[in-house]
Amino acid sequence: MKILIDINHPAHVHYFKNVINNLVKNGYDYIITNRDSEIINKLLDDLNLKHKIRAKRPTKNSFTNSLIYLFKMIFFILKVSSKEKVDIYLGFASAPCSIVSFLRRKPCIVLDDTEHNRINQFIYKNFCKNIITPFYFSKSLTNDQITVNAFIEQLYLHKNHFKTKRIIPEQKTALLRFITYDAKHDSKIIGNNKLNEHQKLRLVNLLESKGYKVFISDESEEPNERFSNYQIKTGISEIHYLLENVDLFISEGATMACEAGLLGTEYFYINPLEVGNINQQVKDFSFAHKGDINDVFNFLETNIRGLNKEKSNEQHKQLIDPTYFLTWYILNYPTSRIKSRGKVIDHSFIEQNVNFKE
Repeated sequence: MKILIDINHPAHVHYFKNVINNLVKNGYDYIITNRDSEIINKLLDDLNLKHKIRAKRPTKNSFTNSLIYLFKMIFFILKVSSKEKVDIYLGFASAPCSIVSFLRRKPCIVLDDTEHNRINQFIYKNFCKNIITPFYFSKSLTNDQITVNAFIEQLYLHKNHFKTKRIIPEQKTALLRFITYDAKHDSKIIGNNKLNEHQKLRLVNLLESKGYKVFISDESEEPNERFSNYQIKTGISEIHYLLENVDLFISEGATMACEAGLLGTEYFYINPLEVGNINQQVKDFSFAHKGDINDVFNFLETNIRGLNKEKSNEQHKQLIDPTYFLTWYILNYPTSRIKSRGKVIDHSFIEQNVNFKE
C-alpha cells in the first residue's frame, strides 16, 4: 500500500511525521507532495522524508491566482498519483487531495481544526468521506465527521512522541513570534491589527527592562535589522524545545501559541483571528492568554506574581494520542471508518477498538 501526504504548511510536517514512521514500520510506502517553501523543504530534508515539490504560493493574493494555484496543485498531485500508484490520501484541509482521490476513486482522509478555512472546507467536504476534527472544532461539516478528543498539535507534542530537552541556559527568557500574514485568511486582518515596528521595539525594550533575555522568530516580509541579534540561532527542528524552555511566549501565530500551551509555557496570542484551539486553551489553562498588543503591555506592567510554567493540567489526562488513532485508522481502512464515523474518539473508544503494532 502507498499513501500520499500533501503538505502545505511547516506545521503539517510535524502533524504527519510520526504517522509516516508508524506506517512504514507496518509495511506501507509513502510519497509526500509539498508546497515550495524553504522551511517546509528543510524540515522534510532534515527528517529524511522523501518528497516532491510543487509550486510556490502566489505572491499576490487574489481569487484568480488562488484558483490557478488550486488547479496546479490538483494536476501535480494527479500526475504524481498516477506514476506512484497511490492507494490512499492524507492531508490537512487539503482540497486538491480530496479532488484527486475522488477522480481516482481512492479513499482520502482530511484533518482540520480551523473554522475560518471556509473555501477549502466547501471543496473537500464534497469529495472526502473521512473528515477528522478535534473536540474544540465548532463546525459540523458532515454527519460522518469524526471527533478526536485531542489537540491536532498532539500529533507530535503528545508525551508519547515529545521528550523534554534543554537547549538554552536556565534564565528568564521570552520568545516573540512575528508572522508574514500571507495566508488567505490572514488578509482580513492586515492593516491596523498588524504590529508595527514601534510596537515591536517597545515590546522588546519592556521585556528587557523586566529582566528577560529576548529571542525573536521573525517571518515578516521585511524583518527589522535592529532585531538581528535577537533572532533565534537554534535549528528549525529544535524550535519546540526552545518553546518549552522559555518562560513567556508572545505570538502573532496561532499554531505555535497552541504548542506553547501544550508544553506548559505561558503565552499571549496577539492576533484578532479567532481560532478554536486558542479559545479552548484560554478557557482551560490559566497560563494561556489572548488579546491585542496593549493587553500585553498592561500584562507585563502590572503582573506581580511572576510568570511560572504550569507543567500539568487535568485536561491533558483526558486527551488521547491522535497519532495512535490516525495510524490505526489508515492501517485498518475501511473497517476503521465503519467503527469510527460520527463518533467521538476518547480513551474508551481507543481501549475497545484500537490496536496495532508500533
